[in-house]
Amino acid sequence: MSVFGYELGKLLRSPVLLSLTGLLILLNVLIISSAWYDTSAAERNATTSLVQTHGNALDENWVFDVAADNEERLAAFNETHNKAITSASDQLAHGIDITAPYALDLIELAVRDAYIEEAPLIDEGYEQITMTGLAEEAIDQYALEGNQAKWMHNQYAEYSERYETLLQEEEHKTIFYLGQQTHASLYEDVFRYSLIGLSIILTLLTAHSVNYEHAYGTAQHVYSTARGRRLLFTKWLAVNASSFLIITAVLAISLTVFFLTYSFSGMWSTYVSSYFNTDGPLPYLTWWPLTMLTFLIGALIVTYTVLFIIVQTVFFTSVFIRNSYAVFFVVLIVAGGFVLLPLLAPAGSNFLFYGMYTPATLIMNPHMWFTATAPLTAAKMHEVVTLLVWGAIASIMVTVAFRCFSKQSIH
Repeated sequence: MSVFGYELGKLLRSPVLLSLTGLLILLNVLIISSAWYDTSAAERNATTSLVQTHGNALDENWVFDVAADNEERLAAFNETHNKAITSASDQLAHGIDITAPYALDLIELAVRDAYIEEAPLIDEGYEQITMTGLAEEAIDQYALEGNQAKWMHNQYAEYSERYETLLQEEEHKTIFYLGQQTHASLYEDVFRYSLIGLSIILTLLTAHSVNYEHAYGTAQHVYSTARGRRLLFTKWLAVNASSFLIITAVLAISLTVFFLTYSFSGMWSTYVSSYFNTDGPLPYLTWWPLTMLTFLIGALIVTYTVLFIIVQTVFFTSVFIRNSYAVFFVVLIVAGGFVLLPLLAPAGSNFLFYGMYTPATLIMNPHMWFTATAPLTAAKMHEVVTLLVWGAIASIMVTVAFRCFSKQSIH
């Protein structure tokens, strides 16, 4: 077996790392499973059926066709179940026996009616959104002043052209699960917890690999030779390879379970900025015309990149701190410092916004990537700039680590 294969196998067979990876996957499955035991599954199935039949672009023809279809379905429902219901939504509002044989049919009718009822409200809702209003709300919410308030106004003024395009292209008039908070469930829960959990796992993995010889007292024997000094590069390759495999395993299993629960069938082309895709007072205002599919691809790219940046910074730290537990706590303290960094900004200083360009910010807010919805990270290229800057810093750190290690005392 090659040295690389040995180092890689040593990491992938670690009982602690395997257990933590399994626990993270189990956590994600438990989060997703909350949608298995209520009526939301029937509601999602109704939306999926609706999109497969009539498409996901909500226009006048769509509303007319679905309304006519709903009337026919309601008449057929009444005839089949010997009912005299005039509105499925009103019937549900008064409560029904979920175990009744007609319950699922009634839920489907109510969901279809809900889209027709919401359709006239879409334009009205978006007409009330103004960039000046968003800036003022953010200024009041975060008590911004001086240059900070000016920055916020400039940021939303820059978004105004994109907002007009969003409305003209009717990105907001595409069908998505109604009131399900599916986007938030995927990114705010599954992706966020995966990022946090993987950050911990990869920190332990990297520190364990680099400091293995020091932990077991073999460093003086291994690193005393020329080949031993080159072992660090092999460890770096093994750490990156094993990190890739672990990230892929966690995401592949978690996303498979998620998309078996939320099929997204027919809705991959729905825009993230859809009126129906909201979990707060504002819809997701994306900087680009991102569909559910393109947003997912972008999120995966950001996820892999930010985690590999963390691996490189932990690798650097582990070269100089020869105790895996000490490395973990140092990284934990630094991460906490990055989270608190914006709070240290002087009143009125734009350092508040600059302090948001960190891997920690990306990890904590995956549901707000590529959007102007979160005021403090509303910059158009926030994710790109953060990854490029920290990617460059991480590359420099790894280079410095290799050079210092080649001259470092093994004692």
